Amino acid sequence: MPILPHNQRAIDGLKSTPGRRVAYRSQVVVGLTLEVMPTGTKTWRVRYRTRGGRRGKTRAYTIGDASVVTLGQAVDKAKEVLAAVQVDGRDPHLERAPQDGTFEALFERWLEKHAKVKKKSWKHDAEMFERHVRQRLGGVVAADIKRADIIGALDDIVRAATGIQANRAQTLISAVFNWAVNEGILESAPTYRIPKRGVEVPRERVLSEAEIKTFWHGFADGPMSLGVERVLRVALVTGQRRGEIAGARKSELNLNAVDPAWTIPGARTKNGILHRVPLTPLAVDLFANAVSESQSEFVFPGRGALERSIDPHAVTRAMSRLTAKLGIANATVHDLRRTMGTGLARLGVTKDIRARVLNHVDGARSITDAVYNQHEFWSEKRVAMELWEADLLRIVGG
Repeated sequence: MPILPHNQRAIDGLKSTPGRRVAYRSQVVVGLTLEVMPTGTKTWRVRYRTRGGRRGKTRAYTIGDASVVTLGQAVDKAKEVLAAVQVDGRDPHLERAPQDGTFEALFERWLEKHAKVKKKSWKHDAEMFERHVRQRLGGVVAADIKRADIIGALDDIVRAATGIQANRAQTLISAVFNWAVNEGILESAPTYRIPKRGVEVPRERVLSEAEIKTFWHGFADGPMSLGVERVLRVALVTGQRRGEIAGARKSELNLNAVDPAWTIPGARTKNGILHRVPLTPLAVDLFANAVSESQSEFVFPGRGALERSIDPHAVTRAMSRLTAKLGIANATVHDLRRTMGTGLARLGVTKDIRARVLNHVDGARSITDAVYNQHEFWSEKRVAMELWEADLLRIVGG
C-alpha cells in the first residue's frame, strides 16, 4: 500500500488509476487511509478493530470526501475515532445512524431484511462482504457508486485473490443493488452487464481408488479434531453436503432402528426439501461414536462451544491441510460427495436414484417429485448406499 503524502497540495494532486482503487496509508495515524477510486473520488477512512481480541470485528469508518475534508481534519477525526475504540471501548461505526447512505449500510439493510429471511447462505454473504467488499466499496455512498468503481473493485479482488472470488463478490454486489432498486431505495443499479472476471469451469475432480485409500487411512496424527475427521468420513460414506453433516443434530438420527436413517429437515438442506438418508453400518458407527461423546444437541459440536456445531469452513480448512499432507492434489470436501456419486454410477445405480441419494433437484427430478415422493424409492436408495459401502470397504481394505 503506497504511503500517504504529508501535505495537502500533494494530496490534492493525486491522480486516479483507471480500473483500480488505490489506498494511501498514513504514517502519522495507524489505520488512516485515503482511497482514490477509478472515477477520481477520494475518500478518507480509518480502520480499526473492536475490542474482543481475535473475536473483535474489523471496521472501516468513513470520515468523508477529501474534496471537503482536509488532511489535518482527517487526522484529527481518525484520532478521535481510535480513541473512542481504544480508550472508551466504543464502536463508532455502530454509533452512526444506520441509514448513513454508504454501501456498507445498504448491505447491512439487505442482510437483515432479505438475506437472513430468504437465504440459508447469508453467513457466507457476510463473510464475502467482510473479506472482499467492505474495504473496497463499503464506505462509499451507495448512490454515488459508478460502474467504473465496481469494475475497479473487482479487478482489485482478482489481483488480491482470484477471478472466481471476484465473480462471487460481483454476484453479491449485484444482489444488493438489485434489491435496493426493487425496494425503491435506489433508482438504478450500476452492476448491469459487467463482465465476469473469472472463467467458471465446473469441477470434475473425483478421487481415484488409490487416493480414496490414502485419504481414509491418512487421519493418524492428522491436523484436525476427531469431530472434523468424522465429518469428512461421513461425507465420503454418505455423499451428503458438508454443512448438512457438520450441523447434524441428534434428533435427526434414528440409529437403533431395523432400518437406520438420518432425516435432514428442509430448513437445513440446500434446496429446502426434507431429505431422508439410509444409513449403512459404517455410517451408523461413525454417527453413534460421535453421539456417545457429544454433550450437545449437535452430533459434532464446535470445539469448546456446545451451543453450536462445528463450523463447515473449519472442515474445509482441515481437508485442505490433510490433502496437502497426504499429497492428494486439488481435492475439496465437495469432491468427496462427487466421488461417492461417481462411484454409484460406476456400480450401475441409475441417475434418478443417484439424485435421490444426493438430494439433487434438476431436470431429471422436479421439486414436486422431491417433495411428494420422500418415502418412495427408499429400498432403492438403501441398496445404492449398501453397494457404495461395500465398494468403499473393498477400496480401503476394510
